[in-house]
Amino acid sequence: MYILGISEISSAQDVSDVKERYESRRLVLEGLKNLDTYGYDYVMTVKHDNGDVNTLHGSMYTDSKQKVMYNISTAFDIVYTKQWFLRADHEQKTISVIDLNKQLSDSARQLLEAELFSNQLYAVVIDSVLKHALIPKYSRTDSEVTVTLLVAKASVTPIRRVEISYDVLKHLPKRMVFHNFYPSGIRNAYSRSNVSQVIDCSNYTNHKDIDIQKYFTIKDGEVVLKKFKEYKLYKVL
Repeated sequence: MYILGISEISSAQDVSDVKERYESRRLVLEGLKNLDTYGYDYVMTVKHDNGDVNTLHGSMYTDSKQKVMYNISTAFDIVYTKQWFLRADHEQKTISVIDLNKQLSDSARQLLEAELFSNQLYAVVIDSVLKHALIPKYSRTDSEVTVTLLVAKASVTPIRRVEISYDVLKHLPKRMVFHNFYPSGIRNAYSRSNVSQVIDCSNYTNHKDIDIQKYFTIKDGEVVLKKFKEYKLYKVL
């Protein structure tokens, strides 16, 4: 039925559809909040008002139990292990190697790892934004749930739309696409003009090897680069 031009739920089928939408969103978001070991490939595309387009390709992996992570991209390589932190900047042609065991106190290390591996920021975004997003599109089978979430423009987050395909059996996303918008007139990470950003994440897995030894070795107490040998080295041992 319609009252004042507003469509209302009018049948048991409509009620069932609404429940299915909300349950699909809940299932996907709860699964994302429980992720602690996962990796994926990503493509980030940034479009500016003047027509400029920048693209970044990369792979990300984090293991909150073992406290290791990496983010390898066309712009930088970042690797964190129980002993080492490495960052290579491919534009500046620099590489930094830090021995965490010698440079960080136990309390400082705990704070850093809490920030890197707690998934708190992810959980906050889910609970404060995505949990209340509209669900214009969804589908659900025994093995996969797919939802599209729309975020209100008034939200403080740059996220405007998220498309998620979630593997129920593997408890991993299959693909996630974030559509973000940074309006002009505010200070953002890119410029003072309108910026649209799409982050397409795919090929999710719960295991990837992290081999920091492919980057460098220690010889006579000094760092000897095995990769990016032409980069300027900054080391703190």
